[in-house]
Amino acid sequence: MKDLSILLKVGSVDWLIIEPTLEQELAIEKETRELLNQTDNEVICQLSAALIRQNWYQSQVIKKSIQKIGQLEAQLDELQELALETGLKEIEQKKTKSVWDLVFKRNN
Repeated sequence: MKDLSILLKVGSVDWLIIEPTLEQELAIEKETRELLNQTDNEVICQLSAALIRQNWYQSQVIKKSIQKIGQLEAQLDELQELALETGLKEIEQKKTKSVWDLVFKRNN
């Protein structure tokens, strides 16, 4: 039951599932085969260094993006709770008002 409440709180994470198209899979396969067939060690070293740098930067972007998403979701939760509380307070106030309160308020 606890897992369900966490899932409901976090929401769906389906947007994190990545399914490449057939064309994308073939393009990736082509590029990896070209690298695997490369015999020049200098080219492999330069490509490896570039990939390590790119991977680091992409990891940082993903990390910051996920942190920002978490902050925005927390703000959204707070605003939704506030809106719900405000709405409930207004409903309660309307319920407790008598007809006379409404009459005297209009005359003021």
